[in-house]
Amino acid sequence: MPNQRDTGMARLHRRTLLRLAVPLAAAAAAAAALPSLVDGDPGGSAAADTTTPAGDPGSLGAGTATRAAAVETTYADRLDALLTERAEELAAGSGADVSVAASRGALQIAHRPDLQHDTASIVKAQLLVMALRHYGTVADAPGARLRAMITASDNDAATAVYDALGGADALAQACTDFGMTGTEPREDAWGLTDTTAPDQLTLLGHALYEGLLDADQTAYARDLMSSVTASQRWGVSAAAADGEAVWLKNGWDTRTALGGRWVVNSIGVLAGDTDDPIRIAVLTSGSASHADGIALVESLAALARTTLDGGLRQPDLQ
Repeated sequence: MPNQRDTGMARLHRRTLLRLAVPLAAAAAAAAALPSLVDGDPGGSAAADTTTPAGDPGSLGAGTATRAAAVETTYADRLDALLTERAEELAAGSGADVSVAASRGALQIAHRPDLQHDTASIVKAQLLVMALRHYGTVADAPGARLRAMITASDNDAATAVYDALGGADALAQACTDFGMTGTEPREDAWGLTDTTAPDQLTLLGHALYEGLLDADQTAYARDLMSSVTASQRWGVSAAAADGEAVWLKNGWDTRTALGGRWVVNSIGVLAGDTDDPIRIAVLTSGSASHADGIALVESLAALARTTLDGGLRQPDLQ
C-alpha cells in the first residue's frame, strides 16, 4: 500500500544512467564471473574447495590470523566490485538509482552503501522493533495494529503506532539506539525517512534475531514478516531457493521530486531458520512504474544471492 506522497527524493551523490528490463536469469549470470574471484588469481592465491570452518580466531597464530583478516577484506572488496559491475549492468537505462547490501555469516557486500533512499513502507519493520521494545512483551503490544502494519502494509496502523511511540523524535532516537548511522527521519512523514542498504541489514538483525528483542518478540516478528499478504510477497523473495523460509517487508510509492517516478524497496532474510541465513536489502529510486521497480528489485536481489553463493569458498590461507 503506498505511503504518503511528498516532495522528497533520494539523496544522490551522483546519478548513474541505468538500464532495466533484465530477466531474473540475467542476474544469475553474475555467478559466471565468480570463478575468477574464488578459484585463483594471477598472483597465485588459490581458493579452498570447501567453506572455511568457523572457529575461535585465537586458535590461529598471530601471523595467520592477521593474514586471514587481510585476505578476507580483499576478498570482500573484490565481491563488492563484482556486485557493483553487475548491478550497474542490470539497472542501466531504467533511470533509477539503486543500492544493494547483502550478508551471509561474516561476509557482507554492498553496492553504493552510502546512498540514501526514502524508506517508504520498509520503515514499518523499524516501527515494529520500536513498538516491541516499548511495550516490553508481545502480549502487551498492540497486536492488531502491528499485524496490519506488517502483513498488509496498512498506513493507518503504521501512523497510529508511529504517533503512539513519539513520532519523528522517537524514530530518530531508535536510529541511534539501533546503530543505523545512515538513517534520518523527517518531521513530515514516517515514509520519508532516508536510509541506506547496510542500515537495513542492521535493522533485520535487530528485528529477527535476539539482542534488542527477546526470543518471544523475535518469533513474533518472524511470524509477521513471513505472513505478508500474497500480493506483497515480491522482492527479495525472488532470490530464495525452493523451500527456504522468507521473512520480508517491502515499500513502494511515487515521489513528486522524482517526477512522479517510483521508490521501490525490499528487505528480508532468506533461510533465516537455518544456520546459514542470508540478509538482503535492495533500495531503488526512480523507476518508471511500480512493475518496473519490482522487476529491478528482484533482479538485484537475485544478483546479491548469486554473488554471496559464489563467495562461499574463501581463499586458502595455508
